[in-house]
Amino acid sequence: MLRVIGRFFAVGFGCLFAVTAAIVVLVTLGLERLTRAAHGKTVEDLGDVVAILVWKTDLLLDRLLTVPGLILVAGLSLVVVGEIARIRSMLYYVAGGGLILASAALLARGTGVANEASLLAGGWPVLATAGFAGGFVYWLLAGRNA
Repeated sequence: MLRVIGRFFAVGFGCLFAVTAAIVVLVTLGLERLTRAAHGKTVEDLGDVVAILVWKTDLLLDRLLTVPGLILVAGLSLVVVGEIARIRSMLYYVAGGGLILASAALLARGTGVANEASLLAGGWPVLATAGFAGGFVYWLLAGRNA
């Protein structure tokens, strides 16, 4: 009984730290891409870029609220299947995490918002890298002892 309770804590903390790692990688690589795109611009151009970025982000969060929910369900199902089947493979968690976050662009297109989905479609390598990092962190903390 104590082993099951301990496993629940390990899986919970593993999921929490995996999501945190994925968000850190996503923000870091996203800022790097934004910096590269803004290189050589004047201060006025950068203000316009930031205003458009804030507007697009608000629009994405308003219209595409279902996408994070679907990604969360897919990630939790990856963890549940891995735990039930006792999969200890690093490749399973890393590839699964990458595929789940890279599919965010496809999920966004399925919502019928074509212009806003193009913002996610250009960033699928960043999303996949964040998913790889999240899957690796989960495997380190909980997956290798499934």
